[in-house]
Amino acid sequence: MKKISPQKALAEKAYAAKQAATASSATDDDPLVDRNDLLDFGINYHPSHLRRMWMDGRFPRPHRLTPRKLVWRRSSIKAWIAEKLNEASSDG
Repeated sequence: MKKISPQKALAEKAYAAKQAATASSATDDDPLVDRNDLLDFGINYHPSHLRRMWMDGRFPRPHRLTPRKLVWRRSSIKAWIAEKLNEASSDG
């Protein structure tokens, strides 16, 4: 088993606690969705493209649930889709 320094272990615990506090604020009315769930909404972008979009402010910023797991609030994804539909209907 790989040994980690006490400082790194403490930092990881603090990080996990912070992320758990963020994730626990989600309610049953506003569940969290991950990248696989985005496919259910018809959002099939490559992870690096999604990252470029949220860095540019063109897609909702995700929450980091664990060091390797990103999630979004369902309400923010639905709002983004509604905004895109409004833009499409006003263009044509």
